[in-house]
Amino acid sequence: MTNRNYSGVMTIDASQATFTTAMVFDNVRNVAVTGGTFNIGNNGAYAKGVAVYNGANVYIEGITVNGGGTVDQFGVTFNGTHNAQVTFSKFNGLYSGIALGAVSGGFLVKNSFTASTSDGIDIADSHGVTASRNSCTGATPRAGAHPDCIQMWSVVGHALESDISVTYNTSIGAMQGFSDFDAGQNITISNNIVSSSYAAGVACYDCINSTITNNSISTLAGAPYQSQVIVRGGSGNIVTGNIVAAYNQPRLAVSAPTLDGLTAYQGPAFDDAALALPGADTGGGAVVSADAALLSDEGAISFDAGAVPEPSSWGLLITGFAAVGLARRRAVALAHRRVVAAGRTA
Repeated sequence: MTNRNYSGVMTIDASQATFTTAMVFDNVRNVAVTGGTFNIGNNGAYAKGVAVYNGANVYIEGITVNGGGTVDQFGVTFNGTHNAQVTFSKFNGLYSGIALGAVSGGFLVKNSFTASTSDGIDIADSHGVTASRNSCTGATPRAGAHPDCIQMWSVVGHALESDISVTYNTSIGAMQGFSDFDAGQNITISNNIVSSSYAAGVACYDCINSTITNNSISTLAGAPYQSQVIVRGGSGNIVTGNIVAAYNQPRLAVSAPTLDGLTAYQGPAFDDAALALPGADTGGGAVVSADAALLSDEGAISFDAGAVPEPSSWGLLITGFAAVGLARRRAVALAHRRVVAAGRTA
């Protein structure tokens, strides 16, 4: 779907549909996708379930994206979008379940990520994003991956990422928890649970005026490093109330939550009704089935991932981790691990 601006939210009901290639939105405003299964495992590297370029007010709810678990594939990607939302969705066997690049206004709530080969959620060069009550379990990081449940970073030459809230999420398994490695402003990482085999349970490097509070961190049995809270550099940060289980003590009693059980699993009462998709206003709006959309004039939905060229900024998000600080992160992580190891052997 290309160059559409609906006066009310046009909803594509894909709940009965199964896709094997990408659904692409390019410069589309006021559209929602509800339901649908995307099986992209056979599509090669950089395949996506849903790809959104530019546009505004794009709502994704209740989809499932299954990757192959062997090459770098993505669930839902947004680039240059205002008000990007993904809720109640499931992502399995992907390099990154949800990836935001240059997004202003994001809402990522109650999504689950399983068997990730790298990250659950990536938030790059973005502002005003909420990521809450998501769960990452059963990660199977590929060789060379830098796995995180939720990872944030800024891009050199752009304004620092800002106003990002990561709260009441759960990360259990072979991945880092919730990390901002490349500076950010007004970042909140609070009330999350991490049980990890990696050193960085929660990390905020060079963060400014940020809040890192009330996180619970434990280390999986047999892990080479203690998982902990790491806040280095920056200024004006509040770091308090975090609980880190001792390395040689029993781990926190946590179990993998189900998507439906996240509300009861932790945190205050949460009103699921608040996550309902906005209704169509009096000026327009429609609900169409996925098949009807493809057969009507609303059917400029593209299922060819190659139909929309990758913007250079999105290329940074997909392949340019080194350009935005991966080498620096690895150097810092290695130095930190040496310090931790030295402390344990002293």
